[in-house]
Amino acid sequence: MQWMDLLLERLSEKIRVIDVPPFDKNSTLQLISTILNAAGTTDPREISDLLLDRTFSRSSGNPFITVELIKLLIESGILKRHNSGWDLSTQTWDEILPDSVRGLIRCRIDSLALPDRRILQIAALVGRRFDSSVITQVVNQLGTDLEESLDQSLSTLVREGILVEVSLGMHKVFEFSSTTYQEIASATVLRQNRISIHRVTAEQMTVLYRKELGRYAYDISLHWREADRLDKAIETGILALDYLAETYQNEECLALADLIESWVVSDPPAESGDVIMTILIKRQKIQYRLARFQEMDRTLQKQLKLVESRGFDAELGKTYCSLSELRRVQRDYPQAREYLAKAIEYSRRSGYLNTLGMSLSHLGTVAERVGRLEEAVEMLQKAADLLEETGYRHGLGPVLSNLGRLQMQLASEEEAETTLLSALEQFSVVSDPENEVLTLVSLGTIALRNCRLEESSKYCRKAMKLISENGQSIKPETIHLVEDIQSELLNSKQNSQ
Repeated sequence: MQWMDLLLERLSEKIRVIDVPPFDKNSTLQLISTILNAAGTTDPREISDLLLDRTFSRSSGNPFITVELIKLLIESGILKRHNSGWDLSTQTWDEILPDSVRGLIRCRIDSLALPDRRILQIAALVGRRFDSSVITQVVNQLGTDLEESLDQSLSTLVREGILVEVSLGMHKVFEFSSTTYQEIASATVLRQNRISIHRVTAEQMTVLYRKELGRYAYDISLHWREADRLDKAIETGILALDYLAETYQNEECLALADLIESWVVSDPPAESGDVIMTILIKRQKIQYRLARFQEMDRTLQKQLKLVESRGFDAELGKTYCSLSELRRVQRDYPQAREYLAKAIEYSRRSGYLNTLGMSLSHLGTVAERVGRLEEAVEMLQKAADLLEETGYRHGLGPVLSNLGRLQMQLASEEEAETTLLSALEQFSVVSDPENEVLTLVSLGTIALRNCRLEESSKYCRKAMKLISENGQSIKPETIHLVEDIQSELLNSKQNSQ
């Protein structure tokens, strides 16, 4: 399946491949003895030389083929228990046994009773691992006559070693013992029936897992795709991308993004541009998280071509802003400034200056974290100018507060005080207790450093009042800052006396 190939390619570095060397003849004998243990013997001496020779010759030491051969020999009656041990019947097994592992498995599936075989086919399409409640609802909704025999068929498939019961909770959970069983069983289902089973599975999983849909959205999306419902597949696929990103399953998120993009490219829906844009944005965020800046650059350049073809100024502004941020991380400052100028230009055209302003504020925070304080001040000043131009007061206050704090660190106290007082004006209009307390702490610190003790006390009293009125919304570390400046203020007053 195409989606599986894409997933394996993306996750190749995370998959551990275990190379099992072929068994020698003695190891094959021990394996045969273990298999026959359940049928009444544990002594390898009871296994005839003919059985060992033919099994070893046919399997070439492959333990998986050995297991399937012995099971098929017993089920077909070629291998029987005698008083002296296990031996082959006079029937020539070359006329009955296929040459390949897949052929062996087909024979085992064909030998199942019809209800068991039909349940196996449905289970193979439901998934490698599935909840009994899901397959129960699928069987019921398909309108088959298998409802009464479902539990018995599942038990039979477990007993035959085709399924494994992996969990016992409110519902039983089953898993195929081998992907080969699943692949061969699903391949025997007619196309129209396959579409119906996948459609019903997607519908029932959506209902059963509605309270935690994000967790199961990936599997549901694949079922919708196999049911030829690309619209539903994309919708749930985007939901799955969000869940994978939120739970830091970064590689899986990138693999799914590649997969959804391949769906759109191969069968473009009406709104293919919007879908691709959404995928590109989510992909570059994960690449940024993983510090894969070259990959992120390629994604953003692809995004830039798309938004240029769509002619949306707002999208161009956001894309150039992201490119500017990337170039700053890569320390390509001239290119970063060029992209930032374009971001401002397109954002001003579109009227989305408040969005750009908040993006610039984020850029400033990033610069501060890596110690580039002058650059952080520059970004925050531009953000403040844009937010003031648009009248976006809700974002302007915190930006001015952060800007004033950084100006203090750069020993620009007079400029910082002016900025912080502007921030207080914004908080008088738009309530933001946490940032208002931080602003008052900064103003109190400046006043204290300049021996304006009464002014510093005034700022501290206002901060404490806000804390008492909004205690639960104020971070403990912010409260500690107020307590620290109060202690310094008290010491200064004592020393001045």
